Amino acid sequence: MKWFLIILIFVTSINTIITRHDISEEKFFVNPQDFPNVIQLNLRDASGIVQMEGTFIEKDWIVTAAHGLNSVEENQTIRIFDSIYILKKIVVHPTWEGFEDDIALIQLDREISKINPTPLYKKLDELNKEITIVGRGWSGTGITGLKNNDQKLRRATNRIDSTSTH
Repeated sequence: MKWFLIILIFVTSINTIITRHDISEEKFFVNPQDFPNVIQLNLRDASGIVQMEGTFIEKDWIVTAAHGLNSVEENQTIRIFDSIYILKKIVVHPTWEGFEDDIALIQLDREISKINPTPLYKKLDELNKEITIVGRGWSGTGITGLKNNDQKLRRATNRIDSTSTH
């Protein structure tokens, strides 16, 4: 069975993975070593530190959520693994507003060599496929609502119910 992984990055104050109330919370926890391409980003903006996740997709590119980069500026340093990189370029989707088209790219000043990038999904058959989303931040159930922000890496699944070609 073929499935693909989409990893989205969220600002921790907004990030939420809502889980089923009838399944133990521990079943949603994942080991970060199982997702080496999910990179925790600690970026600076006007209000302090923005904690996000990113997915390593090319030798020097990371895909993330645009809403987390709202006031993050280029040319700042960031630690990834044991190395310091500079944010060379930030590209947000041209029609991003709120959570619509909420995607952005970060280009680093050089390649990350410790891991291989996640291959981009280039097929056009994703409609009705189940995806796995991995992230940190707020969690809870449909009954409890937001419960805690323990920064544990969790997974959730969803099904693609529509697609577009832009």
